Amino acid sequence: MVTSDVHSQGKAAGQAAQPVDRVVRGYLLTAGVKFIEATYDRDQQQRIWTRMPAEARPLAAKASRGEWVPARYWSSTIEAIAQEHPDLEQRHDAIVAFGRFMAEEAVGSYLKLLLRVLSPSMFLRRLPATFEHDIRPGSVTVDTSQMAERRLITITQHNVEGLAYVWTVGAGWVAQALSFTGLKGVKGRTLSPALDQPFASEGTFKVWWE
Repeated sequence: MVTSDVHSQGKAAGQAAQPVDRVVRGYLLTAGVKFIEATYDRDQQQRIWTRMPAEARPLAAKASRGEWVPARYWSSTIEAIAQEHPDLEQRHDAIVAFGRFMAEEAVGSYLKLLLRVLSPSMFLRRLPATFEHDIRPGSVTVDTSQMAERRLITITQHNVEGLAYVWTVGAGWVAQALSFTGLKGVKGRTLSPALDQPFASEGTFKVWWE
């Protein structure tokens, strides 16, 4: 796992404190750009692009799916999308949708093989390794104690400083991935931190289904 020091930056989109060596897989950055192009009209896209570092889109265009790329570019994409939605509930829904889109892209690669053979419970046991496959450093813990009785799981992401709303992205990602295992009506929701706090060292979300 990558370890690093943290340096302080500004608070504009993508400018929160970032671990120097924090990285994500290239497909996440590429999918982020695809999501913007598929979801927003031309004027909205232009506003979002101007909030992002100029290098983000060219890097997304050339990054391979499995390549490690600097996480700050992916984080700036999430934050730029969030700023397009001043209403906090709409912001939450938009970022959850972003996470679902990320899962769709993952299913086009390595995740598709896993979901062909894994039950929901087996997939959740593999989730920590799946997270570390895509984002480093960082980790997740999965609480399945209410899975059988309430059809509810709770997931906490740890050591995710500098990644904007990554727990809300996770709520959408896990919900969509579980829907591919055959569960119906799967939804995700951030529990902490508050919706107006894009950055924290850890975040928690819940996922439930019919």
